[in-house]
Amino acid sequence: MSARPWWTGLAALVLAGGLALLMVVVARQSALASLEGQLQASLPGAVDQALVNGDDRDSLYGTIAGQLQADLDRLDVQGGLRPAIQSCRTTVSALGPATRETTVGADIDIRWRHEDTTLHAAFTVNCQPAWWAALGQGGVLAVLALALIRLLPTPLTGSQQAWYQTLRGEGVSASRARRWVAPLASCETDPSALLERLRERIEWPFPEQLALALMLHREGLDERRQAWFLWALTHHAGDAEAALAVARRDDHLAFDLERAEVRVRGSAVALPRTPLFYYLWYARQRCEGGSDGDGWYANPPSNRPDRAAGRWLADFMAAHDGHAKAINDLRENGLRSKTLDQNRNRIKDELIQRFGESLAAPYLFESERVSTRAQSRYRLALPASAIEPALRHLEEIVT
Repeated sequence: MSARPWWTGLAALVLAGGLALLMVVVARQSALASLEGQLQASLPGAVDQALVNGDDRDSLYGTIAGQLQADLDRLDVQGGLRPAIQSCRTTVSALGPATRETTVGADIDIRWRHEDTTLHAAFTVNCQPAWWAALGQGGVLAVLALALIRLLPTPLTGSQQAWYQTLRGEGVSASRARRWVAPLASCETDPSALLERLRERIEWPFPEQLALALMLHREGLDERRQAWFLWALTHHAGDAEAALAVARRDDHLAFDLERAEVRVRGSAVALPRTPLFYYLWYARQRCEGGSDGDGWYANPPSNRPDRAAGRWLADFMAAHDGHAKAINDLRENGLRSKTLDQNRNRIKDELIQRFGESLAAPYLFESERVSTRAQSRYRLALPASAIEPALRHLEEIVT
């Protein structure tokens, strides 16, 4: 069971108690203010009149205080204070010449000048709160307040606010924009960068773009896998599951000579047959270590083509329906730097056209200068472990 209803109930109780206490305090203060106003208006004149013909002032003060107390006892102050207060009783605590001691603890202190003396009347007011009634009314107000709070729109986070403004700028209504950015509130980290890339690549409605961004965010894909996802999404007719399967795969290269294609992360790429055979030949060098170790193969000098490699490649191409012209060139002239360069460039162009430069890079070639020669050497950037293992049987196929 969710803990949210319990927290809501607890909040309602606390709020109801606070409102009940506030109503009691406000009601009491209202009673004091009303009573003080009435006394201020009528009491000084009445006391002054009673003192006109009196010689024993101390006795008169006592008499006046007693009469005033009797009047106050008959005063009903309940009406305007319900339900927070049941009743209030006002007591005359002092009446006569004003002194500092006689005003200590008084709730109301009325002062005025009589002849050459400052007179005052001090009162204490004791109110009996109606706690259950106040709690009931406070509870109603608390429920209404919490309901109102729930109806109020939740403040937008920084990410939500930024996308809200973007959508409003694109003509989306305020209510719809707020509804569309609502899922961003559940994100611990901001997926805006991924969402921006999705909006650049796919023209879907914003809610679908955001749902896709949040799914990828939860998958925890790194930038390269995200890039593969975006590529696959556009090449799988918007099928997010198929694109996610491509993104989850590791780099892998396989060859299908019957269909004249290579498979990059499971995605087929058709290649002209001659570049395909050269691509496979470089893959064989990578898997078997190449002539220079670690898969490197140095371009032969222009005046000394590699005859042995030329014969091997010519025989392999002949066994798999290679072009006669390319086969004859290899048999007559051997493997030459010019031919290697041309086919590497053709492979590069085909893969970049299909995948883009960044995604294609691991499937292309890396090069370095050979310090003891003028030539450069090349190898597939992809490690041997990521190349289809069937390549180790190539020698058996040729023979």
